[in-house]
Amino acid sequence: MRMFGQSASALVPAERLAQTIRRVALGASAMLAAIFLVVGGVASYHIGRDTALPSIAFGALPLLLICGVGSYWARFLRWHLLVLRLAPRLHTLASARIYMAGFALGFTPGRVGELVKFSLLRQVTGLPEHESVGVFLIERLTEACAFAGIAIGGAWFSHMQGVKLDADEKVAFVILPILAILPMVFGVWQRRRRSNKPLIGGDAIRLALRVTGFRAVLLALLCALLARSFDVVLFWLAVHMSGGAISLGESAFAWGTAGLIGGFSLLPAGIGAVEPALVATVVGFGVTVGDGLAAALLSRAVTLWIWVIPGLVLAFRHLRPGLVEGQS
Repeated sequence: MRMFGQSASALVPAERLAQTIRRVALGASAMLAAIFLVVGGVASYHIGRDTALPSIAFGALPLLLICGVGSYWARFLRWHLLVLRLAPRLHTLASARIYMAGFALGFTPGRVGELVKFSLLRQVTGLPEHESVGVFLIERLTEACAFAGIAIGGAWFSHMQGVKLDADEKVAFVILPILAILPMVFGVWQRRRRSNKPLIGGDAIRLALRVTGFRAVLLALLCALLARSFDVVLFWLAVHMSGGAISLGESAFAWGTAGLIGGFSLLPAGIGAVEPALVATVVGFGVTVGDGLAAALLSRAVTLWIWVIPGLVLAFRHLRPGLVEGQS
């Protein structure tokens, strides 16, 4: 069993350099996420003071929290099921800690900091980053498809006209089926190869393909849809708590559209893009700007802000020496 904080003499220079790079990337991502958390939190507080948010009956907050927890842990379940295909011995608690830290590190431009969670996964399982980073691709694609799916579904149930997919959304819908059949195609190609020579990088390719396939992609997509369904109900409740009134279909359209805008904006967690998109959409449904803004801020607080803080605590803990690497 190796120690993350082992002495420098026990490591070859290349390993020491790689370890240093991982620690610097983790520290930089955590600091950047903390800065955006403070700036975004202060800005949201000042904006929220001038809305209906302070007068909301917070006795209904448990319902929002239930939906927020359901959404967050459906996304964790997607991560955990995908990672278990690569590291079957990974303990659920260790997986949850990695995911929570990675979620907080995603509070960076383009969510690039979230990639550092695969270094945290390496600390715990020894699995190299290049063999596990495919999980990130599945997460992002299923996220895009889930947002697009609920937006289209909400538009259909609300009898809206002219809702179309953007180019990026079409790409996600095309790539997912390809990833679902990729292992089968690779297996057929291997069987038809005339050469008996081992395939260069074959083991790494097979490991990467474990996170693709029909079952893996389907489960990941179902988890994403479940998470976003919780979000839709949460936002619908938040609008009603703020004094507005929209249907579940309109809530689905608003949340799905805002999620796509936030994802493609490359802003940290979509801050500054998701909230205006939510407000603009519900205003079109007859909700006042103040009520829409209060609902947007409340929803984002439950689905985002409260999860970033404990995640950052866990991320900074990984910077401490002496963490065990290789436990499962």
